[in-house]
Amino acid sequence: MSRTPSNLVSVVVPTKNRFALLRETICSIQAQSHQNWEAIVVDDGSTDESAGWVQSLAERDERIKWIPRPPARPPGGSSCRNIGLQLAQGEFVVFLDSDDVLTPSCLEQRVAHLSQNPHLDFMVFQAELFKEEPGDSGFIFNVADQRCAIDRLLYLDYPWQTTGPIWRRESVQRIGGWDEALPSWQDWELHLRAVCRGLAFVEVKVCDFWYRVNPVDKKKTSAEQQRDPKHLNAALSLFAKVLDELRQTGKGSLARQRALTGLAFETALKWRSHHGLISALVAWHRAFAERLTDVKDYVAGMSVLIGLRLPVIRPFFRSWVLPRFKRRVGLGRYDNTFGIIRFADSGYVWSSAGHGPVNETGSGAPPRLSRAF
Repeated sequence: MSRTPSNLVSVVVPTKNRFALLRETICSIQAQSHQNWEAIVVDDGSTDESAGWVQSLAERDERIKWIPRPPARPPGGSSCRNIGLQLAQGEFVVFLDSDDVLTPSCLEQRVAHLSQNPHLDFMVFQAELFKEEPGDSGFIFNVADQRCAIDRLLYLDYPWQTTGPIWRRESVQRIGGWDEALPSWQDWELHLRAVCRGLAFVEVKVCDFWYRVNPVDKKKTSAEQQRDPKHLNAALSLFAKVLDELRQTGKGSLARQRALTGLAFETALKWRSHHGLISALVAWHRAFAERLTDVKDYVAGMSVLIGLRLPVIRPFFRSWVLPRFKRRVGLGRYDNTFGIIRFADSGYVWSSAGHGPVNETGSGAPPRLSRAF
């Protein structure tokens, strides 16, 4: 495929101190059958060998760019992705995490699919999980079903991961790019905002990249999300922002508000686990002030948090009251456990679009089975 502006893919890769993993990621870009790409590697302050290695590659391949985050810009993955988005020249953009790996045909098939469907703003592809080597897991992320993406995201049954979509650059710019104020939940927020604001998309049930599941820095970030006050405070602010987004875009409903109530209560429980009862009560009160819960659930939630603290009644509250209150506020509404990602056995996956299969002409076609990769 010729390297022309109309099919140029800008691959934006934020990174920090991931030299060993970054090498595999960049090599997977270089191995693409679609050669019309640019790789914009935005550094968030690395102190390892990443800069020298990428710069040496850039001297031999003009498609690769090493961009240090300017000191005036806030640190974090969202800021780096926005910097890459601002510098991107491609018609299409893929946000590639610096520990994930693309299959050789990834960009070629993504460009072909999106070019054949000019009415779409982005398309989503699935991932196969891996730990050390691509193919060592045998699980596909994530199983598509008939629920809309908003509901799946609100109930933390993530329908796709950061690297999954290919975007039209102008479409992701139109909704404002990434929220740089968020220390976590960044992709969750962006994808919810995109769907709420009506960006047209389909989910293509074909795996075309590998998603690494066990690097140390991911585990560290996940642990921080569970206990760090900065992350917990930001989460409550984010849930309030999402509630406003749902209302302003006409996507709100009682069930979706209940989902946010459940997320807020989960956050209060994290405050309780790591910072004590008073912190949990303050967080739950803040959720009420942000209109994330009504008076009835607010009072009930306060009672649950206090009951979990009192030794005499704690076993009863933990085994009977808490599970019922969680269901009441939306936790566990669906058959899958709240917050648990569901996986499919690798091998055969549906090679069609979740919102009406798309064939070469963009019209509907019967789904067919094809082997992943």
